[in-house]
Amino acid sequence: SMAFRRVLKKLQEDDPRTTWVDFCRAGLGDRGAITLAEALKINTHVTRVDLEDNNIGPEGARALANALLQNTSVTSLDLLRNNVGVTGCQALSDSLLQNATLTFLGLEDNDIGGTGARHLADALRHNTTLQRLEVMHDDLGDEGCCALADVIGSENRSLRVLSLSSNKIGDEGALAIAAALRKNRSITEIHLGVNRITDEGAKALLEALKGNLSITELRLQYNSITSKSILKDVEQVLQDEKRKAQKDDEIPQLPRVLSEGSVLRSRGESPLLSRQSSHTLEPPTWDQHQVIDVIQTVEEGSMVNLPDPEVEATRAALAVLVDRYEQMCEELGRATMTLLDDVRADYAKDEEAHAAALRKDLKDGIEMLRQERLRFDQWMEEERKSLQAEIQVQRERAEQLLKAEMERKREILAEEIQHDHIQQRQRMQKILQAQMEEEYNGFSANLRTEREEKMHELQNDLEKMKQDAEREVRVERASLEAAKESFMRTTERDKGVSQMMASQLIQLVNKMQARAKELENEMTAGVQTCLREEIRTSLVCPSCRVPTPFTCLRNAI
Repeated sequence: SMAFRRVLKKLQEDDPRTTWVDFCRAGLGDRGAITLAEALKINTHVTRVDLEDNNIGPEGARALANALLQNTSVTSLDLLRNNVGVTGCQALSDSLLQNATLTFLGLEDNDIGGTGARHLADALRHNTTLQRLEVMHDDLGDEGCCALADVIGSENRSLRVLSLSSNKIGDEGALAIAAALRKNRSITEIHLGVNRITDEGAKALLEALKGNLSITELRLQYNSITSKSILKDVEQVLQDEKRKAQKDDEIPQLPRVLSEGSVLRSRGESPLLSRQSSHTLEPPTWDQHQVIDVIQTVEEGSMVNLPDPEVEATRAALAVLVDRYEQMCEELGRATMTLLDDVRADYAKDEEAHAAALRKDLKDGIEMLRQERLRFDQWMEEERKSLQAEIQVQRERAEQLLKAEMERKREILAEEIQHDHIQQRQRMQKILQAQMEEEYNGFSANLRTEREEKMHELQNDLEKMKQDAEREVRVERASLEAAKESFMRTTERDKGVSQMMASQLIQLVNKMQARAKELENEMTAGVQTCLREEIRTSLVCPSCRVPTPFTCLRNAI
């Protein structure tokens, strides 16, 4: 962006007015971080760099670490909510081994884990300038907490604030911190909120806190501590007046020396020797650098064996330094009192003029504020009107979009309903057709069965009628034959007279035979007609009274 390029140009030009680089939530990524790191390599005035929430990964972190190796002005680097990870954390830790200016490093919410914490611990063993380290929300666990606790309890004496909140730290990590606090006298704040510490870990921290007067703040909120008395005791210990006095009045102390023939130890382990005996000794033969080396050695807590003359010489040198320190304090007190008297006198002289000028400045400031208030009110009214107009335009646009969207959804819904109706109709037709076919098949099977039964009954009746007709014909024929034979016997005498009657009788017999034949045919035709009527009547649908089930099925479909 234009702002990034403008600031980058100032960094490259080493503008002395640019001391704070703030690119929070600027979306730099690895590419932007690499570009910024190249500019920081040649800059000598920037002291603070804030890169919160920029999606910086291991590559960007590695570039910033390389910049810290060359830069000698940056004292604060904040990488909150990025993606540095273990690899990027290792690169930054390696840079701390050589960097001697950085005092604050923020790595909150960068997923460095326990491995990243171990890399930081290795760097803190040798770094002597970093004073504040923030690694909250980094999933350190007990492993990472123990690694950092081990280094602040042994080698590191520069760290003042250590933030370990929200890192899934349990009692194991709390016990490690407690053990470190029994040895460390330089750290002042430890943040352990939102973890998994129970009463056991809290008790250990409380006991360590009682013997450590340098700790002024210990955060244990939102843990698994059930005993409210422990938290109350921790708060009471932190508010102890002796602790406050120790913090306010603490001044650098000289190393304390044991009796003759002993060894030099760190302060606080033995009482000071009286200066009366040291005044009788000759001044030491060591130069200033040798004395400073001895003092540093004693402050670091190491054990240095010295021969008796050198012990006495060191004692004399320390006594001289104590005298010089007291003389400087007295001179400084006198100078301070003189300066206060001068300030009071000057203030008394200029008090009235200063009050008048102050009243005038106050009146001018009030008038300026009133004018600014009027201009602000006008600006707010204009902004309100423009905002209302923009809101109206946005509302109309939203209504149009909503109307178009509703119309589109209505059309889609209508199409879906029509499609569903057609599919449902097709399904109903298929179901109805299947039911009708099933009913037709059942009806046809019943009809065939009934027809076969009717045909069998009609055939039986027809056979009986034929037999009866044949029997009647045989009886009639036999009677006619008997009558004919009787007539022939009785009328042989009168053949000539009765030939006419005989011929008439034969004709009558023939007519009766023809009539019997016609009667038989008529009976056969009647039986067949009855059979056809029965079949036609049985084919009528009982539900709709149509001639055939085919017509009913066709109308239903």
